[in-house]
Amino acid sequence: MLETIVGIGGLVSGTVLPLADRIFGAAERAKALNLSFDVKMKALYFEVTTNLRTLAVVDCGKLTPRNLAPLAASLELETCAAILFSDDKKNAEVKDFLALKGKIEVEDEEVEKPAGNKQKSVLQAMLFIVQRVIALQKIAAVYTGEESALIAVRIPVRVKNLKEHLEFLRKKLREFNKEKQFLFEE
Repeated sequence: MLETIVGIGGLVSGTVLPLADRIFGAAERAKALNLSFDVKMKALYFEVTTNLRTLAVVDCGKLTPRNLAPLAASLELETCAAILFSDDKKNAEVKDFLALKGKIEVEDEEVEKPAGNKQKSVLQAMLFIVQRVIALQKIAAVYTGEESALIAVRIPVRVKNLKEHLEFLRKKLREFNKEKQFLFEE
């Protein structure tokens, strides 16, 4: 039986809140606050570094569907989703940030293949992060105690890829900050 999990990640009473409500709700809440670009970038940086610090204390190699729920529930995605699914993409500063590109090392999550570098934009990395956090939360929510019911999920690879994308996003935020000066000093 699935335990009741309550967390900012959106798992409540063992179910995942409807996806559209979570994503568009995050965008609407951010819009209602009428935050400046600098404040949104600070919030995104805070969310990314918090997720990375959470992942830093987890031995990803030991993750299974059985012990995934606490980690999945603790990962944040609201700021990322709010930026992705808002009208801000019309703003020149946001457009410039989302267009930044770089290489990310990713491993296939379904079958074992050597990791490879892929060229991605910040927009693509943010989409990946939102999708993977939601997927991990749903995997944790559907786990019934019988791993035989799940196909080979490769949780450690999924978390490693998520971490790579978060590190990429943090790096791009720092690079963008050098020009725009919106972040705090670490």
